[in-house]
Amino acid sequence: MANRLSEDHDYKLWVLLNQTRDAVCHVRQRRLRACGVSLEQAAVLFIVDMHGGRATPTQISQWLIRRHHTVLGMLDRMQKVGLLKRSKGLKNKNRVEVRMTEKGWQTLDATADTEGLRNIMACLSDEDRHQLVSSLTKLRSSALEQAGALGKPEYP
Repeated sequence: MANRLSEDHDYKLWVLLNQTRDAVCHVRQRRLRACGVSLEQAAVLFIVDMHGGRATPTQISQWLIRRHHTVLGMLDRMQKVGLLKRSKGLKNKNRVEVRMTEKGWQTLDATADTEGLRNIMACLSDEDRHQLVSSLTKLRSSALEQAGALGKPEYP
């Protein structure tokens, strides 16, 4: 008797997406380990940088597509090692903002070596890249909608 999942094209595509993500993350983790940060911590530093050096925990949780309390725990750990600091917002004193410390900026700079990622992506033409961005954006939107996610981060 054949396994029905092995015949399901959508399931096989999902497996391929996961294998691809895992392989790319493995390459990226090698560089990050040398800098002493995890993939998730590097993503938080990237998000804070994209928001001009300060972001709210809500913005970070939306970008990471993680629950707020999960992100708060990660921010606590990052603050303990001196990568981030939290303070009241400049414009709204009731709002908490996350800002990078000098150590956070240095770590972000150290993790900016993306040669491994460039080597992986080199197999794609400009047209391939455009199509991949389009397809992944559609898949992400559909998944976020079905998951009932409240926020949808913009593609950087």
